[in-house]
Amino acid sequence: EKKLQNRVTELTNEHQERMDKLQEYAEQTKNNLTNELTTLRENTKQEKDRLLKEHADSMETIKTNHEAALTSLKEKYEGQLENKMQQMQELTKTYETDVATMKQNHQAKLDETNASYEKK
Repeated sequence: EKKLQNRVTELTNEHQERMDKLQEYAEQTKNNLTNELTTLRENTKQEKDRLLKEHADSMETIKTNHEAALTSLKEKYEGQLENKMQQMQELTKTYETDVATMKQNHQAKLDETNASYEKK
């Protein structure tokens, strides 16, 4: 009976050691996954910020180029200014529509990317 009791104690101890190792592994895995998720979130935010800045810079360049084109046309076609201004107003409406569409598409892509990362 003493042998049996010693064997039970030995098996119990081995089982506890295995359970402790499993618990440690589970905790380490949880920490690793938490760290990976944090990194992904940070990277996603950095990429989102970079894309938004790139987009804003691009829009500013387009705006600057557009304003420069308007000025040039005004100087070049002073006699035909009324006709040209009307044409430019139509182009501006199209430009604004295109910019709004681009912004919507860009935001939708950012939202899709964020959702994809947050699901992970």
